[in-house]
Amino acid sequence: MKSPLCFLALLYAGSVFSQPIISPEVHSDGRVTFRLKAPNAESVRVQCESLKPDNMQKDAQGVWSFTSQPMEPDYYGYSFYVDSARVIDPSNPLFKYNLLNTDSHLHVPVPSSLPW
Repeated sequence: MKSPLCFLALLYAGSVFSQPIISPEVHSDGRVTFRLKAPNAESVRVQCESLKPDNMQKDAQGVWSFTSQPMEPDYYGYSFYVDSARVIDPSNPLFKYNLLNTDSHLHVPVPSSLPW
């Protein structure tokens, strides 16, 4: 009788402590935070259209992150380089396809203060 209760308690605890990775996170000022969980990676870089490639910083949970300067409203393609291997963002279901490769897709919207 105790084992189903223990299983449910572990399931609940796992869902509380394992928060989903939000990436990309577009801030109201146009900055974008990119995140990638890769605890065993030695280095991770983000490459986004209109930004220079930049290194990401790793936190204690193994999540790498980088916050950009404010970006102009537009659609952008981006990808990560994990130990030199190019990967798309597993937290983002949006893709930007082209003939050479696939990038993750990012939209920085127009501020709501503009009339159009």
